[in-house]
Order: sequence, then structure tokens, then C-alpha cells
Amino acid sequence: MIYYCKNCKQVVKPKRYIGFGTVLMIIVTGFMWLLFIPFYRKRCPICYDGGFIVFKNSGVYEEWVRVEKQRELNRTPEWIRNIIIKRDK
Repeated sequence: MIYYCKNCKQVVKPKRYIGFGTVLMIIVTGFMWLLFIPFYRKRCPICYDGGFIVFKNSGVYEEWVRVEKQRELNRTPEWIRNIIIKRDK
């Protein structure tokens, strides 16, 4: 699921981060700490904060869809772009 990060104001896909402390605890506890990793909080890959809004329900979703369509159009060759623009009208 895609979320909107309130801190960095970007659309992100949150991830769990495993740092040195987690690796150390895995070794110390004889791999039993692996059971706790699914309970780690997901964080923003840009600012490492955990405050999210579900993106689909936020007001920026429509704007994001429009920008992504425009980016996709900019990546396509011009002759294909003309066909797509004519089809959308």
C-alpha cells in the first residue's frame, strides 16, 4: 500500500528498517529476535518518520495521478503521445 508521509510531504512506500541493534539482538538471542521483526513499525524511506496518511483517502491523490500520467506521457515518444492525447479527448 502507498502512503503519504506527513513529515516530508511525499508519496512513499513505507519499509521496516533493520539496523545494527537488531542484528546484535539476533545474534545475542540465538535468532529468536527474528520473531519480533514483523512487529517493527514501518517508516518513511526518505525521512525515517512513522507519521502516514493512507494515500488513497487524502486530498492529494488526484493530483498525484495527474502528475504520474504527465510523467508517463513525457517518457513516451512523440508520435505515440499524439495518439494517446487524441484518444483521451
